[in-house]
Amino acid sequence: MRNCYGKLLLLTVLTLTPLAALGQEHAADTPITQALLPLPDPLRHGATVVLDSAPGKRTVLRKGTNQLICRADTSAPGFAVNCHHTDMDAFFTRFEQLAITVKSEAELRDALGTEIKSGQLKMPVGGTVNYALTGRSAHDALPIMGIFVPNATSESTGLSIEPNNYRPWLMWAGTPVAHVMVPGK
Repeated sequence: MRNCYGKLLLLTVLTLTPLAALGQEHAADTPITQALLPLPDPLRHGATVVLDSAPGKRTVLRKGTNQLICRADTSAPGFAVNCHHTDMDAFFTRFEQLAITVKSEAELRDALGTEIKSGQLKMPVGGTVNYALTGRSAHDALPIMGIFVPNATSESTGLSIEPNNYRPWLMWAGTPVAHVMVPGK
């Protein structure tokens, strides 16, 4: 009889273990978990997570306790999540709105710069960080961090303006939306 209970216990453990692992894999693929991936571990717990399914249509998936907002991946092709300080939320909302209508990266940069210079779009003084993870899928997405330094130039920072997958470089130099790109991995 005792041997029967042992076999039953072993059978139960062997049956439930794969199911528990399956649940853990599923949890790792939730929009909240994915949205938090770009952040350093110490910042993840307190970040707010939102889903902007369309311009002006925001759903708060999780209310946070720190000053970071992470935008969950949408149904658009590819995978893209990013996290930024609340002071940059209006900028990234406008960025997404403009990205739908403009034809080139230069037009996007110039439109944002014009709105910032006119005071229509407010930007923090500088040093604000954006953490992003983008790729064809969540599994092959690459991390990159952008540190905003408005109006910075190659001369003022010593950074190259040529994109580089292995070293920091300055994007949109000399504009109100200049930022240092720091590739990850």
